[in-house]
Amino acid sequence: MRPPRIALGAFMLESNGHAPVATRAEFEATCWLEGEALAADLARAAPRAPTALVGFIRAMDAGRTWTGLPLVAAAAGASGPMDQDAFDSLVVAMEGRLRAALPVDGVFLSLHGAASATVEVDPDGVLLARIRAVVGPDVPVIATLDLHANVSRAMVDHADVLVAFLTNPHVDMLERGAEAAAAMRAMLGGLRPRSGFVKLPMIPPATSQNTASGPYADAIAFGQSLLDHEVMNVSISSGFSLGDTPKNGLSVVVTTRTDAARAQAVAEDVARFIWSSRG
Repeated sequence: MRPPRIALGAFMLESNGHAPVATRAEFEATCWLEGEALAADLARAAPRAPTALVGFIRAMDAGRTWTGLPLVAAAAGASGPMDQDAFDSLVVAMEGRLRAALPVDGVFLSLHGAASATVEVDPDGVLLARIRAVVGPDVPVIATLDLHANVSRAMVDHADVLVAFLTNPHVDMLERGAEAAAAMRAMLGGLRPRSGFVKLPMIPPATSQNTASGPYADAIAFGQSLLDHEVMNVSISSGFSLGDTPKNGLSVVVTTRTDAARAQAVAEDVARFIWSSRG
């Protein structure tokens, strides 16, 4: 059997809806790498590409032989809404390189999850939808998310697994990339996970998003306590209040190995726990 072919990409932008527009030039100054340029960057000791993508690759390299297919990595950190033309060009580049790479056995994306554009309010959801449209329903699509992601229904529906950071400050990005790689290996072996999703009507302030202690730490710990042979991931994303989009707010995404009803039930349990501590 040939080694699995995994497409690799990234889109990292945390959009403050009230800040100046994030231009293509801003991305290029930080990270806008395509194809061979991305491959060369990932081969460096200190890549410009997002850390979760690096963690995914390192974990995949520790297993059986695979083939990575670099698409596009675009990152601008924290900024304003992305210029719509720049976002459109990113989607076209990602989609075009993915089509050129076919057939693929999986797709991994390092996403922030709180991007907006000057027209589109859910760029992350749009990007995942376009990727899914290219590869079809049976190819694994897995993404990591920042802990401050504003998660949308589209993001959950078009990805098989979403893995959010667990720490704030974000010191576990390599580990979450490795967790995504483990999920990819499992899906390549036949696993077909299921997701549950709850969006809470609350936006916790930045002052209560410490994951070392306090209510958000308690929520993270409660979610992690529910992991077992069936529940493979519990991601609690606090959201980014300054996004100023309809998808703002705290989200719970639970991934199970087989049981969709269990995934939704656990997501609702976690959501109730969080809601009980909203004060």
